[in-house]
Amino acid sequence: MKKKLQALQLTLLNTAKVKLDTQWDYKNVISPFSRMYYITEGHANVYHNNKVFQLMPGHIYLVPSFTPSNYYCDNYHEQIYLSFFEELGEGMSIYDQNDFIYQAKASEHDLYLFERLIEINPNRELINSNPQILKHSLSPADFFKENNQITDSDYIETKGILSILIARFIKGKKTISEKNTNKNFNQILRYINSHIQEPLSVNHLAAYCHLNPDYFSRIFNEKYGKRPITYINTIRIERAQFLLLTTEKPLKEIAERTGFENISYFSKTFKKITGTTPAYFRRNNS
Repeated sequence: MKKKLQALQLTLLNTAKVKLDTQWDYKNVISPFSRMYYITEGHANVYHNNKVFQLMPGHIYLVPSFTPSNYYCDNYHEQIYLSFFEELGEGMSIYDQNDFIYQAKASEHDLYLFERLIEINPNRELINSNPQILKHSLSPADFFKENNQITDSDYIETKGILSILIARFIKGKKTISEKNTNKNFNQILRYINSHIQEPLSVNHLAAYCHLNPDYFSRIFNEKYGKRPITYINTIRIERAQFLLLTTEKPLKEIAERTGFENISYFSKTFKKITGTTPAYFRRNNS
């Protein structure tokens, strides 16, 4: 176990302090990265792992990667947030190895660590506080440039702070049966996210996690509320939306980069999921 932990890589994505209101209301978010919150004022709710967590001032909260979650604020709250990638190598996650708690009473030192991350990683705020933003459009490589712009000292301190903060939530070691169950499905979401531009079929995904295709499809639907292909197309369209808004790439190239075999199928799927065509979406949201 300790040998595996030696391979743990923690990569900071974003961090900032924000004020949020009732527009912070999002359903069924499944992100390839983890989120952490320190609440300074007000109240809100986050639902994941079959439990509602009431966000309260003076507390810290963890939302693991690849975990379906809902976000809701009925009035107003302020939070310091951070998002980060965690990897153990070979498609493994620290969440496959350990049991976690997801909320804790914060100490003054916790607040210092959150504020220190902002101080040594300036201009790392999200443009939009919507938890859906960029949720399927990122990889650690996307942040190498930002991480390379800070000093070596600040980079090492950042990794140290992330290690201290995630350690606050580790409860204990998972049992073998729990590991195997979570590993199969957590790994498949990571696999989908990193191979989204390649052909992906139910048979292929079921074989990847050593399950019967019918059983895999049924359990996937029960766990994530969508059939595998519906889930895959949703991710592809979300990534396409990101590329439409942040690049000037032609539609044909975006279709290819998001795993669609031709622009016709891409446009049809895009409209089915979003209600608009890719061109209309780009024109009205840029």
